Amino acid sequence: MLVLIDLGNWTSHLYNHRVRAFWRFHALHHSQEEMSILTSFRAHPFVHTSFQLTAVPLIALGTGGAVPTSVLVGYIVLSTMPHANVNWGFGPLRYVIVTPAYHRLHHDRDDRRGVNLGTVLVLWDVLGGLAVFPTRRREPGSVPVPVPVPVPVPVPTGLAGRPLPVEQVAGAAMVRTMGRQLWWPIRGSGTPAGRVDRAGLRELMGAAHG
Repeated sequence: MLVLIDLGNWTSHLYNHRVRAFWRFHALHHSQEEMSILTSFRAHPFVHTSFQLTAVPLIALGTGGAVPTSVLVGYIVLSTMPHANVNWGFGPLRYVIVTPAYHRLHHDRDDRRGVNLGTVLVLWDVLGGLAVFPTRRREPGSVPVPVPVPVPVPVPTGLAGRPLPVEQVAGAAMVRTMGRQLWWPIRGSGTPAGRVDRAGLRELMGAAHG
C-alpha cells in the first residue's frame, strides 16, 4: 500500500515539474532558500490537490484502516525529513530511501532538469532515469571515492533570480510576502525558469539509458 502511495506521490511530483501550469504553483515550494523540515509544508494550497493520486491506492484497495497508524506516521516522517538542512546520507540505505543529501540536489538552484523527485523511495527516480546521487567533492589529484557519499558543502537552494517573492528580500514584511507568494501563480505573469526543461529531461533520459 505504501509503495503504491509513494508511486502516486512521485508521479504527481513529476507532472508538477513537467506541466507548466502545475509548475507555477509548485515553484513556491522551490523558492525556499533556507531549507528546513518546515520546507515540506511551504507549498501553495492548490498544489495539494495535484497530489490526490496518492489517494487512489487507498480507494482502490479499500484498506479501511488496514495500514497501522504507526506505519503511516513513519512514512510521513520519512517524507518530511529529506528537507532537513543536514547532509545525512544513511549509508547503504541511500540507494533505497530518499535522504536529505539526495533531496537537496532536487532543490539545487542551478538544476533545470528536475531530478531526485522521490518522496521516500529512490526506486522511481532510478527507473525513470532521474536519480542523481550526491558525491564527495575532491581536490585535484586526490584519490577518487569509489562509493557516492553526501556532499560536505550543501548546494545553494531556491530559484535563480528570485522570480517569486521570498522572505530573504531586505525589508520584506512576512504577511505581505506570504500574500504575494499565494497570489503570484494565480495572476498569470510568466513562468519561473527551471524544472520544466523538457529538452534537459530528454537529454538526461538518453544519458541514463545510453
